[in-house]
Amino acid sequence: MPIGQGKFSYVFKAENLKTGQFVALKLLKIFDMNDVKQRDNCIKEVKLMEKLEHHNITHYIESFIQDNEMFIVVEWVAKGDLKQYITRIRESNEYIPEIKIWHYI
Repeated sequence: MPIGQGKFSYVFKAENLKTGQFVALKLLKIFDMNDVKQRDNCIKEVKLMEKLEHHNITHYIESFIQDNEMFIVVEWVAKGDLKQYITRIRESNEYIPEIKIWHYI
């Protein structure tokens, strides 16, 4: 069962069988995309993720294509992403302290 989804993608919580750690597994149906440019942008995004190393950015582990679908494996972030955090703050009518915003930036 997916924990998130978009027009051409699904995200699952999975277990890395080699390490026993949980990961986020994003399945992209890139070959269902009619727009070649959109497909190329997905591949460029993966290449960019491979190079990023920052403690506030989800760590890229690997990617591969299988059965005409692209899979991206990234670290599991139990508390969710920044968008989910902002949504939780808004729903509780709270504010993010400025010092925390600077920390994330």
